[in-house]
Amino acid sequence: MLWKGAAYGAAMVLLSAVAAHAEAPSAVPASVVVSRAVVSKSSFSGSPCDGNGYAGQCASGSCQCISVSGNLCTTRIRSKPNKDKGCAISIAIDPGLATGSSGCSPMFGVLQGFSSSDTVAIEFSFNGTYCPITGVNLGGGWILDSATSYSQGQGLLTGSIGGSLSLTLKGELTAK
Repeated sequence: MLWKGAAYGAAMVLLSAVAAHAEAPSAVPASVVVSRAVVSKSSFSGSPCDGNGYAGQCASGSCQCISVSGNLCTTRIRSKPNKDKGCAISIAIDPGLATGSSGCSPMFGVLQGFSSSDTVAIEFSFNGTYCPITGVNLGGGWILDSATSYSQGQGLLTGSIGGSLSLTLKGELTAK
């Protein structure tokens, strides 16, 4: 009889573990794409780029701020695309810390997506490298800073800055 009680207890533990695992939110594919957005460039020294602390990092003391905003982001979570959504992007490039023969520099940025004209629905922080070459000249990684519907997320980014900004963030988000 004792073995039946132990078997019943073990079965209950196993079933509750399976149920807990089944209820856990899973990561879903996500991306944000910005294509040919006209950029605003300005120099700054130590103060936040466009008022944003993470994008305002400037270790050398002489940085460049890249800013874009408007209905220019296409988001895709799972497989549903949402085109021309409002977003704002600030990127700080620190050429004072350039390395290598091509002069690649660290970059720090923030992308905010809006659910209405002034409500931030999702915010990504990213960092990586900017190289002053033709073609794809941005690369790095991103993390989810805050969101109304997601608890965590991360991924990679690629893009280019020339006369305009093209940026692609790809990765995964986990629902709250």
